Amino acid sequence: MDDELELTDPDHVDAQDAAAATARLLLAIHRQRREQGLAAEIASEEDQNPCPIANDATSA
Repeated sequence: MDDELELTDPDHVDAQDAAAATARLLLAIHRQRREQGLAAEIASEEDQNPCPIANDATSA
């Protein structure tokens, strides 16, 4: 089934297809935000607790 064709032609879009497309979009947004949040959390932890091995290597 060609989702793009169905979504661009209003005569061929039904409520179930529209709901499924909306759910896929919301899931993609949620995943992207979660990934961005995890990346920010990791960066924050690295700023607060730098890797001791990296510090030893740079001080040697």
